[in-house]
Amino acid sequence: MNAIDNSALLNIDKPLVDTTGFAPAMTFAYNAGAKTVTVTDASAFGAGDSFSRINVKIHDEVGNTVLGTISAAAGNTGALDVSGMDLTTDLAITATMNTTKGCMTAGSVRGVNATKTSGSLGKWTVGQFSTATGS
Repeated sequence: MNAIDNSALLNIDKPLVDTTGFAPAMTFAYNAGAKTVTVTDASAFGAGDSFSRINVKIHDEVGNTVLGTISAAAGNTGALDVSGMDLTTDLAITATMNTTKGCMTAGSVRGVNATKTSGSLGKWTVGQFSTATGS
């Protein structure tokens, strides 16, 4: 039997960038009458890091999608028109944020409907990407 050298994998789960002080936070507001959704950023950033961009995706249970972007810290998407979606089903919102230091996080909320019209995105995952490639 041949042994496998896995020494290069020992630190694979350690962040490539310092995420200290990075606390993602976003809220949503669904206006059932106007058929719009607004997502607002309320994130905190660590020393030397700052907001870069947030991409927002809203989808219904049959596959319709609306996209939005937040391009300034503490900004929002504006009122995203969801009138073309199947509003008899629940909506889900996913937001992906990138910071200038290379932190990346994604959060989401499900079950948005006429009775769940506001709240916070959650289930945040924090990772990193290479700022050299922007991927």
